[in-house]
Amino acid sequence: MLNLRIQIAPLIRKHFKSEKLVSESIEVGEKSKNDVYMMYVEGITDPNLINTVRERIKGIKTDFLSNVSMLEQFIEERSYSLISTVMYTERPDRAAAFLAEGHVIFIIDGSPGYLIVPVTFWSFFHAAEDQYQRWLYGNFIRIVRLLAVLISLLTPALYIAIVNFHGEMIPSDLAVSIAASREVLPFPVITEILLMEISFELIREAGVRVPTTIGPTIGIVGALILGQAAVEANIVSPILVIVVAITGLSSFAIPETALSYTIRISRFLLLMAGASMGFFGISLVLIIGLAYILSITSFGVPFMSPLAPHFPSSNDTFTRAPTFKQGLRPSNVSKSDFIRRKKPKRK
Repeated sequence: MLNLRIQIAPLIRKHFKSEKLVSESIEVGEKSKNDVYMMYVEGITDPNLINTVRERIKGIKTDFLSNVSMLEQFIEERSYSLISTVMYTERPDRAAAFLAEGHVIFIIDGSPGYLIVPVTFWSFFHAAEDQYQRWLYGNFIRIVRLLAVLISLLTPALYIAIVNFHGEMIPSDLAVSIAASREVLPFPVITEILLMEISFELIREAGVRVPTTIGPTIGIVGALILGQAAVEANIVSPILVIVVAITGLSSFAIPETALSYTIRISRFLLLMAGASMGFFGISLVLIIGLAYILSITSFGVPFMSPLAPHFPSSNDTFTRAPTFKQGLRPSNVSKSDFIRRKKPKRK
């Protein structure tokens, strides 16, 4: 317990210095006891939210709980959902920023990270550095990040839909180039894309598991050798290698691991829909996915709020206002005190 109290003091309390900050200990584990610390700001955090998460922690029945990532699987609302409704971070400054907006964070002794509830889609879309940069720089990076999400999610599905069903939508020269590159290939487009996508995922995973000194080398050399060899052996087309490379690079621009996994798995669903029904299949999967996202909640907070449904806030979603103009906390989370600061009078 002493170790965790020493960990809390210089990290969280160093960034959030307030007498309203509450640290509540809950013992979890039947064979091996461990303390889960629930931290929130009294007067800002919704009391109903505090009671809900407290009851979920007390209802955990397990022999051993050593990490907040394991705690996430016990308290999340939809264990089999593709979309995570709990956020994990190892940055104390980001955890303190969520505390200031009315969220609850969890810490476990021996675990280096923090668990944050509730969260929305925008929490996964934003990066910790967005608020530290100037208004124009931060918004530019957010727009680039949004384009990266769209490219990573849709590019392979759009490519296979255009090649199989909608060839008239692309310029004639490009259509002739694609047809010429595919004339000597033995496999259909879906087989080529699946082969390249799975190979890219294997290279990504291998780069993570091998020693750090040779991990980047394996990733770069493996991708170059496999791509070049596949093109020279007439297994895949050069245009497809470009499509997969752009898709993979875009996926690295997604800041949160949970959102990255969601996009990568959804890409295969859209790929199958585009291969079977073209743009109609892609549109159908997107509509179903959007309807599902709009229907889920994270500890009672709508996942797409404060945009849909709309709640009063500082509109920190796709873009953000300058810091001195962000006068409101998200009222979907903090219902008791959502005035962060008054707008200063500036000439």
